[in-house]
Amino acid sequence: MARRKSAIAEPASPLSSRSRPRAIRRWARSGSSGPWVRSAASRVGSAKRSPAGSVIRADDTRDAMCGRMTQQRPTSELAEIFDAEDRIDAPGGRFNLAPTDDAAVVVQREDHRAITAYRWGLIPHWSDTPKTGNRMFNARAETLDRNPAFRYAFSKRRCLVPADAYYEWKRAGNVRQPYAIVRPDGRPIALAGLWAGWKDEDTGEVIRSFTIVTAGANEMMAPIHDRMPVMIPEEAWERWLDPTRTAGARLAELKGLLVPSDDGWLEMYPVSRRVNDVRNDDPDLVEPISPDAVAAGGQASTDPPEPAAPGLFDDAFES
Repeated sequence: MARRKSAIAEPASPLSSRSRPRAIRRWARSGSSGPWVRSAASRVGSAKRSPAGSVIRADDTRDAMCGRMTQQRPTSELAEIFDAEDRIDAPGGRFNLAPTDDAAVVVQREDHRAITAYRWGLIPHWSDTPKTGNRMFNARAETLDRNPAFRYAFSKRRCLVPADAYYEWKRAGNVRQPYAIVRPDGRPIALAGLWAGWKDEDTGEVIRSFTIVTAGANEMMAPIHDRMPVMIPEEAWERWLDPTRTAGARLAELKGLLVPSDDGWLEMYPVSRRVNDVRNDDPDLVEPISPDAVAAGGQASTDPPEPAAPGLFDDAFES
């Protein structure tokens, strides 16, 4: 795809109701509790999606978290919000991103930020195969500076992963009900990420990939999961991306950012179990469903009973 660069814009002011994703606007009007929505975009990885087995956990951790999210906004809008150069000009509209998909990330390029697309699931530069990244889609904040897979990326290759929402599942008896987690103000969540470059020595192909950092859950998330993705507040974006923070106290200071978000930052609400199947990717996935639908086990009896790929933090490999 030809790349088209957009002018670097000033940081966006708080979003107007018109610029919020559709589901959030509907939720705000109705007075319901907990919604979120995304904008429309092409599904980069759908044609080459790996089978579900390739993105399931290794034997390390049974309940890792972050494995589904949305990127609804076009990258031109993200460029304004993150004061970055848009290097991919993607239309948005990703409602069911999963590991091995390409997704938009914000990286530091010398004197400016840039929005580009990397594969979700970090492939360490020393790995023999890119398949290693299929299970490396989360990284524990507690061990970033010691884990061989992530310590170099933590010191030199940090990024932000914009998400309009992420999904997590809550078990009730034999049913796992998906929830969307969003910011109530409609702005994107800036998740802490790390990236790496891996080169195929046979073909020369270079794959750039990323992982999402997780920490312990806050009070809101605790009933669903004991971990959650780390959110980087806007006032700390520059520090997190700062390429001069590579060692010593200045790098160690960044670990202070890797904590659960305050409870008031996020809201969650139940959504259709259609999100369980990664082949579904449409705006209806982020629409709130009624308590009656939740009690019935989802929006329709034909919904798939279990996720075909892990939730943002479910049955993934975290180190």
